[in-house]
Amino acid sequence: MMDTPIVQDPVPSIDERLLTIEEQLQDLAGKKSTEHPTQPTPPFNGEQPQNRALPLLAPPTPPRRSNIKRLIRPALGVGLFGLAAWALVPMLFDVRSTQAVVNAPVVTFRSPIDGTVRFLCQTASGTKVIANTSLFDIRNSLADDDRLDTLKDEQALLSARIDGLRQQYASLASLRDNLGATVRKYEVASLRTLELECEGAKALVEAAQATKKQRNSEEEQINRLQGSGSVSAQDTTAIHFAADTAHHSVVQAQKSVESLEEQIRALRDGVHVGPGDGRNDLPYSAQRLHELSFRMEEVHAALGQDEAKLAQLARHILAEEKRLASRSRFTATAPAHWIVWRQYVVSGASVKADSPLMDTIDPAEIFVDAVIHEKYLARVRPGDTAHVRIAGSDKEWKAVVRQVIGRTLPWPDRLLAVESAPHGKQEVHVILSFTEPFSDGAGDISTSVGVPAEVTFVSMRDLF
Repeated sequence: MMDTPIVQDPVPSIDERLLTIEEQLQDLAGKKSTEHPTQPTPPFNGEQPQNRALPLLAPPTPPRRSNIKRLIRPALGVGLFGLAAWALVPMLFDVRSTQAVVNAPVVTFRSPIDGTVRFLCQTASGTKVIANTSLFDIRNSLADDDRLDTLKDEQALLSARIDGLRQQYASLASLRDNLGATVRKYEVASLRTLELECEGAKALVEAAQATKKQRNSEEEQINRLQGSGSVSAQDTTAIHFAADTAHHSVVQAQKSVESLEEQIRALRDGVHVGPGDGRNDLPYSAQRLHELSFRMEEVHAALGQDEAKLAQLARHILAEEKRLASRSRFTATAPAHWIVWRQYVVSGASVKADSPLMDTIDPAEIFVDAVIHEKYLARVRPGDTAHVRIAGSDKEWKAVVRQVIGRTLPWPDRLLAVESAPHGKQEVHVILSFTEPFSDGAGDISTSVGVPAEVTFVSMRDLF
């Protein structure tokens, strides 16, 4: 029986290699059964046998092969078997994902106002934006500013009224000062007049006392001469009346002095009691001064109220300006180093309030959504280390199991960058977080969102 040549496939599968090995073993067993070791074989030297009458019973036996050739097939079979074992044994120890994808929750920027949008950064998917970078600007040229105009008109009228009240207050203050000076001059003049009148009254008292003294002297002479009969009764009576008159004149002059002194004391206390003021406690100028003071208080109170209204109106105008500014223009900035994922409108388009404009991704929130068979749940726990290989990259990224969450993700697909990895009836989702820097010379995870991946949870190198 001729040897069966071994046909080598350039890329044999494991099953084909095992089948080839089995056929080779069967071939070797068949050859052993067909050999005839008991029949001696005459030596063959290339010549015909001596007895030419007998026919040939069997073909000449080929020469025996060398030991090296006899060991090639077993060695090749053992090698193929070891190769198959090397390919199959990791499957007994590794837990690999059936589906996996790099994913991340998205942050959607929406338009707070109606207007025209203009993007201020690159909006291609995967573009990185630096913190505090302006993302887009929205302007609304049709914002209603009627209320702001009304408030500003009211502010102008109130400011004009306040200016008028301030001028009126200043005029009243000036008039009060002038009238106060006049009142002080009048009081000084009145006091000086009373002092002079008092001095004159005192002089009259002295004159009346001198006259009284003279009349008393004459009365004494009349009384001495009345006994001698040289003075008539009529002269005596006239002298007595003159003495009484002089006495009353002294009393009257003293009362006038007392009255003037009392007026001087009252005037120094600010009370006018003289007949020149119409018996009023204050002169007319002082009364006018009081009226001006009252009027100034009224103007000051009105001025304070209007100033308070003006301050409140200024706050309303500021709030309205801010509201109008927020309704007429809005500029969004990136709060951190984020990634542009999706753009909903083009620059220059008209948008309505609450319209989505763009989706962004926070690199710190990137995760891997892996799907495994539920029979491996006992071997995968939160905190376990895993290895992630992203499609199109030879680098393995280290990751840690964050959640084993069953068949439903904690986020709806509309809040994710891409749809969650599909799963079968007996498969569950596992969420993993990367534990290495997102970027190095071998790749960048932040630009791999949406790319399929392969996750190995338990590997032979971890076991050994």
